[in-house]
Amino acid sequence: MKKIAVIDYTNHSGIRRNRRVRPRALAFTSDEWHTTPCWMLLATDLDNGEERTFAFANIHRWVDIDDDEENNATQPDHSAPRQPA
Repeated sequence: MKKIAVIDYTNHSGIRRNRRVRPRALAFTSDEWHTTPCWMLLATDLDNGEERTFAFANIHRWVDIDDDEENNATQPDHSAPRQPA
């Protein structure tokens, strides 16, 4: 069983959306979009199969799911506040 995560992430352009990722490592580094070193998640973006860096400061929510649960998982929705039960 391999873990994946759904992260609610805002990219360098200010676009916020859910990303399905397979975490690989945590590093204090910089890249072409984050020129000042910061904590970054190094992960495979499962929607396009590419290795990506995600600045931890821009991750709003993180939900772990197992690969075998992925097809049944609901992704976090930040578009509407939750109402009390």
